[in-house]
Amino acid sequence: GLIGRTAGVRNIVWNVRNTEIPQGHLSMTGLIIKLCAVISGWLPKAVICCAHAGLEVHAARGYKRQKMLVLPNGYDTHEWQPNGVGRCEIRRNYDLPSEAFVVGIVGRYDTLKGYDLFIEAAERIVKVMNNALFIMIGRNVDDSNVELRSLIKSRGGDATFRLFGERSDVAQLMSTMDVFCLTSKAEGFPNVVAEAMLMRVPCVVTNVGDAARIVGSTGVVVPSGNPTKFAEAVKILESKGAEWRKAAGEAARQHIVNNYSIDLISKNYEQLYEDIREEKRR
Repeated sequence: GLIGRTAGVRNIVWNVRNTEIPQGHLSMTGLIIKLCAVISGWLPKAVICCAHAGLEVHAARGYKRQKMLVLPNGYDTHEWQPNGVGRCEIRRNYDLPSEAFVVGIVGRYDTLKGYDLFIEAAERIVKVMNNALFIMIGRNVDDSNVELRSLIKSRGGDATFRLFGERSDVAQLMSTMDVFCLTSKAEGFPNVVAEAMLMRVPCVVTNVGDAARIVGSTGVVVPSGNPTKFAEAVKILESKGAEWRKAAGEAARQHIVNNYSIDLISKNYEQLYEDIREEKRR
């Protein structure tokens, strides 16, 4: 922004993509955020945040709230949609039992993604749902991850896990799920929730970032860090039956189509840029 202003550019817009701010006194990111807070009142014309949670965190750190607005992420609703192949057939392609109740998670292996919570919840779920199967997809989420294997052994109880690692066919794998889980301890705008919803999978999410806003009334929101509550939420969705989950999945997809399509979000960006340009003309 400063370089742009020096070069004579007046219409500068910032975009905030994160909610977690390092707390250490010597954190470079933290220092940059402090500087940005100071100059946010006069340098940018607008500060776009992809999540309401990100807006609140940065406003609390001194960013000029009057300059801030939320334009969430948008999704290609044509790319993310079921391909019409039946769930049983898709499961056969991945050697997943047709009769299993598949509970899934997608995300890189990272402490903030809450894989420990997912595993602990699985241990509780399988005690009352012996047909439950838990699939995990993401970077470093494979059998070579010694730490993850140790977590499963020490906290997973009798639950059965399938580790798929990093994949390019995430949409197809989501289609095998009965319930999608977000167990994160921190998030901004978790794309993976919207993607699961577009694949018509009902979601259980922790109350982090904008996850609750994304699922709206189509999913279940539970406190972060509570495996018992998380397990109870999954069991509630299982008890409602396949037809109810199918309807909930349809509602979830429509919610994303109506509120987060790439066409809608891109138009909102275009309108903002046009408004800024018109303001300059005046």
